[in-house]
This record gives sequence, C-alpha cells and structure tokens, in this order.
Amino acid sequence: MATCRREFIALVAGAAVASAIAAAPARAEAPKEWKVGALFAFSGPLAFLGQETFRGAEIASRIINEAGGINGAKIVWEKADAGSPAQARSEAERLANAGIKVVIGTNASGLAMAASQVLEQQKVVFWEPGSAVEELTTRGYKYTFRTVPPGSDWAHTLADYAVDKVAPSLGKTKDTVRIAIKYEDGAFGNSISKALVERLKSKGVNVVATESYSARATDLSSLVLKLKDAKADIILSTDYPNDAILFARQSKELGLPTKAILGWAGIAFPKFRQDLGDYAEGMMSINMLMDLDPAKLPPETRAVREKFREHYKKDTGREPPAFTAVGFDAAWALFKYVLPKAGKNDADAIREAAMSLDLPEGSLTMGWGVKFSTPGGDNKHLGQNTRAVVGVTQWQDGKLVLVWPERFASGTLRTPK
Repeated sequence: MATCRREFIALVAGAAVASAIAAAPARAEAPKEWKVGALFAFSGPLAFLGQETFRGAEIASRIINEAGGINGAKIVWEKADAGSPAQARSEAERLANAGIKVVIGTNASGLAMAASQVLEQQKVVFWEPGSAVEELTTRGYKYTFRTVPPGSDWAHTLADYAVDKVAPSLGKTKDTVRIAIKYEDGAFGNSISKALVERLKSKGVNVVATESYSARATDLSSLVLKLKDAKADIILSTDYPNDAILFARQSKELGLPTKAILGWAGIAFPKFRQDLGDYAEGMMSINMLMDLDPAKLPPETRAVREKFREHYKKDTGREPPAFTAVGFDAAWALFKYVLPKAGKNDADAIREAAMSLDLPEGSLTMGWGVKFSTPGGDNKHLGQNTRAVVGVTQWQDGKLVLVWPERFASGTLRTPK
C-alpha cells in the first residue's frame, strides 16, 4: 500500500513538473546568426539617401563580423527596398512576417513614419539612423528608437546659429537681420519649417518670406525670384541634394544677392560642391559631426572612426558623406552595445538593452553618446537619443569644415561673400 502511494505521489509530481514545463514560455536562445532587416530606398528618388546610409550600416556589420560577430554569431542582412511610404509599410510587414526582430532604416521621414507604425504593431524594433521628423518619437511607440537628433533640435540650431553667429558676421543684429525660409514640402521639410518659424519668432526675428516647394521640381526659378524680391540677408533652407543644387545653380544665374545660405541637408552633400564649384564657398549646413576634429575624440573611438573611413574609401575611392556616417554610428551602437547585451534575438530583450544603454559623449565616431529618453516634464519623446548633437558645417577651400559646436570644431566661421 505504501509503495503504491509513493508511486502515485511521484506520478502526480512528475505530471505537475511536465505540465509546468509545457506551460512555461519558450526561452529564446542565443542566435546562431543575427538576422537584421535593412529597410531603405535602394531605388527611386531617395536612393541616394538609402544606399549611402545602408553602406555605413553594412561597414559597421563588416567590422563586427571580422572581429567574430556578436557573441560569436555573424550579422546577416535581409534587405528591403522602400521607395515610397506604401512600399515602406508593405516591406516592413514582410520583414516582420519573416521573423525579423530588429530593422534598421530609413533616413527618410515619410518612410520612417510609415514603417515604424507597422513594426510597432508587430512588436519589432525599429532602429532609425537619420530621419528627423519630430513625431517619430513623440507617439509613445515602445519599439521605435532614433539615434540622431529630432527635428526640433535641428531647427533650433539652424535658427540660433543664423541669428547668433551668421547675422553678426554680416554686421546685422536680431532686430535688423532679414531672414527668409524655404523648405521642401514633404514630411521632412514641413516638420523642420514649423519648428524653425516658431524659434525665430521667439527670438524676435523678422521672417521676410516662408516658401515651400517640391523636392522633385525641375525648375525653381520662381522660388529664386520670390526670395530675391524679399531682400533677405540670410536664407534658411530645408532641402535634399538635387533640389539644393538646382536652387543654387539658378540663384547664380538669376543673381540672388545673398550667399549666406544655411541649409540642411542637401548643401552638405559632396555632389553639391562638385556641381557648384567655387560658388558653394561659404555656404553652410547644419549637419552631423562627421567633420569634427578627430583629436577631440577618445583614442578608442578615433580608432573606430579611422577603420570606418578606411573601409569606405577602399569601397568607393572617396571620403564618406554624413548620410553614410549616420548609418555607421547607428548600426555600431546597435551591434556593439545593444545586441550583445540583449543576448538573444527577441524584440523585448533588445528593447530592454537599448533603454538601459548609457554611453557618454564621444562614444560614437561623430562625438555622440547614447541615452534613450522616456517621457517626463517638457519631454514628449520615447526612444530618442538625448546625447546626439547638431553641428554646423561650412564649405571652406573646397572642404566641409565643422564650425559648431566649438568643443568638436575643426575650424571657425568665415563670413559668406
């Protein structure tokens, strides 16, 4: 009888253990490879952004893989071509259905807004390296992270530098300077222009014109003439490379008086200087800090920066533009610090590792640190890198020179002529 009872108890205990094991959620194991989605415009009008940003991310993965991968597992890319918001949504859905747990993309505001909505619903981490649209990180999305500054930071730097630095160099004060604004009429331009107007008004500056246009326009002569009539001392511009080049070329042809143009992001693109030649001299752009003085970085970060630039130059024969640098730094933060800490290819583990990240300024090749925000007080952002800094560059002697912030600057402002 006692033996039967012992056997019964053992049977019940065994069944309970088996039931508990069956009921317990399966634990994700360390992956044999890290499959990462790459959602960019690889073709179409925005391909110059997508291709260059991914090139930077791919170089980061190459360096990590050459060193043995992430916890011994190699990074493998699953590429997705998204040339429009509709394509961004469908490709984000495809990546999620394929089991991808983290997606890097898109460095284009319209694409980022569309893709992040789908990936949030699917509980997939969206890692944005370049889009500035303010709303990306103000919607309370748990799985969206942005490593670059939000639109308001760019707009405030654009306005502040124009008023506090450029205007005095022209012999103007905030009360006498005449500032005009032009912006491309997509999500990117509209987001920046709104914050820009508000910032200038708060500083009591006379905004003499605010003009929008299509970044796909083939003729901007009417815009040039409107700004010419406005008699602006400084023009603030939110643009892409092709429209920035077209506007500058037609400004030269139509005799637009001012060369005190402070833009973003087209003016900083290498092709702008190649196409405009010496006419580009003195023009400025808010920008990433890739043209900083490398001596102001910690030695270990400086070594990573050199390795990145060596890879890029070997691949292309030229120096990397800002679009490539943001792709590299965003991917480096993810591959070097976040995924190793997560330890498994699980969106919640990756999110937890990202939110716990606390890298000081100087940890990334553009001088940034990484600390993601949670809403509180006046801050409405979730998943926004609070240690990303906006810079100002100027074309000087055929090269982009970082003139702001001073702690990273490689040169000083020259008065535009």
